[in-house]
Amino acid sequence: MKISELQVDTHRLDEMYAFYATTLGFNVLDVGNDFFAVQIGYTRLIFRRTNSDVTPFYHYAFNVPSNLLSDSMEWLAAKGIEFLTAGGDSLIDQGTFWNAHSCYFHDPAGNIAEFIARHSLADSYSPEFSVAEVMGVSEIGLPVIHPENVVGELTQNFGLSTLDDGGYPNFVGMGSDEGLLIVVDYERPWFPTREMAVQAPISGKIETGNKGLWQYRNGLYHFESF
Repeated sequence: MKISELQVDTHRLDEMYAFYATTLGFNVLDVGNDFFAVQIGYTRLIFRRTNSDVTPFYHYAFNVPSNLLSDSMEWLAAKGIEFLTAGGDSLIDQGTFWNAHSCYFHDPAGNIAEFIARHSLADSYSPEFSVAEVMGVSEIGLPVIHPENVVGELTQNFGLSTLDDGGYPNFVGMGSDEGLLIVVDYERPWFPTREMAVQAPISGKIETGNKGLWQYRNGLYHFESF
């Protein structure tokens, strides 16, 4: 599965534009008074201004090549980005089930962003890391009530595979190493900061080979597949 398009909300549109378009240097596809869109590998990522009383808060991850993860961390650090740590470590071993290493950081809106190197995916031929090496959005977290029901709906509507490292039903990956919808209990805190998950608008398009549609809570989450 690939996440070909992802749209999320923010209270800090100008700061997010400066971070994703200027600091990180992703290619800007479109920009307006209330939104902007950047291309990140195979993903079109859209940030939309919101005036909701609820401050949006998300967890999303970006795939980077395994052989360039250390370089990517140096690249982030050179841009003044501070890493979030677990047990004092900024490079996190995700264990044998997920077969990945990653690093975490906050973006200007306070979202937990992640560069993750999945060792099952191909290495890069490039000798050094650049923004062009970010392969796409790898994960988007979906905090829900009754996650076991949502897992069933995503399986039925999209034919997605379930990746469960023993956290079912409170933490389940749906998809593949190229793209995952992370279904979590809405009362579960996010790693590594223990910040509580928030239900905020998310929409997207996913490439599965199956045409389908899924919505949660009257369109709070909305995904189409093709």
